[in-house]
Amino acid sequence: MEYSSLAWGGAASNHLHLLDRVQDRTKRLFDGTEFNSKLDSLQHRRDVAGLSTMFKIQEMHVPHLQPLRLPMRRPERTTRSVEQVPAALEEPRCYTSHYQRQFLPKYSKLWNTFISVNINLATFSLQRFKCSGMM
Repeated sequence: MEYSSLAWGGAASNHLHLLDRVQDRTKRLFDGTEFNSKLDSLQHRRDVAGLSTMFKIQEMHVPHLQPLRLPMRRPERTTRSVEQVPAALEEPRCYTSHYQRQFLPKYSKLWNTFISVNINLATFSLQRFKCSGMM
């Protein structure tokens, strides 16, 4: 499931909406049960899978994913926001909406948002990364 976020990164929102409708139907079947409250939205699961893949790329240095590795953001000015987030990634410039939906632009923004809250990633394992801040 984690690597499939590389494939569905460019999917149009109306295609993803069709999948979300299937989950909504499933939630209605389990309405009133404890299982219904444990279901995360599919978008949340896609985001967790995409950020887990980014963790494997950036922190675990998985060899077959290294062509996707993004450079660290270089501070142009010494501001507090840049100093507070030393592990922020350079976000690729996006000019079309299709490219903005691709894996690297989308998840580099989510990565930088996540990093701004959880600064010390050196102590994280993959499982701890998935569970922290994703709930």
